[in-house]
Amino acid sequence: HLGETFNDMLGQLKSQRDEILSAKDVIDKRRRFSEAVLSGVSAGVLGVDDRARISVANRSAANILNGGKPIAAGATLKDVAPPVHAGFVKAIESRRADYRAPVSYIDRNGRERVLNIQVNFDRQPAGQAGKPARTHVVTVDDISDLVDAQRSSAWADVARRIAELSFGIAEAIDVRPVVGDPTPTSAPLAVAQTRRTSWKALSSCSAWNIRGDGIAPAKMGV
Repeated sequence: HLGETFNDMLGQLKSQRDEILSAKDVIDKRRRFSEAVLSGVSAGVLGVDDRARISVANRSAANILNGGKPIAAGATLKDVAPPVHAGFVKAIESRRADYRAPVSYIDRNGRERVLNIQVNFDRQPAGQAGKPARTHVVTVDDISDLVDAQRSSAWADVARRIAELSFGIAEAIDVRPVVGDPTPTSAPLAVAQTRRTSWKALSSCSAWNIRGDGIAPAKMGV
């Protein structure tokens, strides 16, 4: 009987070992799948606990927030990306399960960066014994180029409207381009000078150079 009992114990141990190895294989497969998914998305994705410590970060998060350098597990969000940490704190204060908001800051190169952050909170109660710490998902999108394009488009629309307005005023006061001597010989000199000045001013307002930091009137010779 002792030998049978011993053999049964060995069989149970082997069965449990096989179950553990099988579960480990499943976990490894899920981990590799998750890493492959995270590495293929353009948005930065971070796993953050209640203390804002980073447990996982994909390559895009490193590119957006850390200059391409890998983000080490255990690093704090405040040390890696203070603006994102400020948004994370606001997300906690909002007490919403899903939080989304843009944050802007000036990077090391002096360029304004605009990030769209989204925080999805782990809904399991905090501080339960025997359960792993909660992990919240922070998604970061760099929309700086999109904002720049929208600003340029808006400034171009402003320039177009100003040009339309200036030509409308010019037409209303019957201003004509100056070619040679635009003033009839019978017109007073004061009227001629006023027309020249008005046309030059309106012409300079009718064309604009669109630049990255705004618009500026083009130089035009009249």
